[in-house]
Amino acid sequence: MTEVYQFIAAGQAVYPVTLLCRVLGMVRPSFYAWLEAEQDRRARERADEASEPATSTPTAPAPDQGHLRLPPQGTAASAHQHHARHPRPMWN
Repeated sequence: MTEVYQFIAAGQAVYPVTLLCRVLGMVRPSFYAWLEAEQDRRARERADEASEPATSTPTAPAPDQGHLRLPPQGTAASAHQHHARHPRPMWN
């Protein structure tokens, strides 16, 4: 029955609801009751979507994932590990 009401809702821009309901064998007050309930459902869905927290917020990687670790605050950043693996050439 919802499909018929959806058809009437779509066709009401072109034809009178009274005519559509008569041709389709529907009762006009039932259509308006469905239309009001449909609008209420959509309003509830919009309110629910607005109150849900966003699921696509970025999160920090876990420390054990091998990402770059910064030195403790207040210490000088050095790249001694990098130089240990790839020493600079010695020039005289």
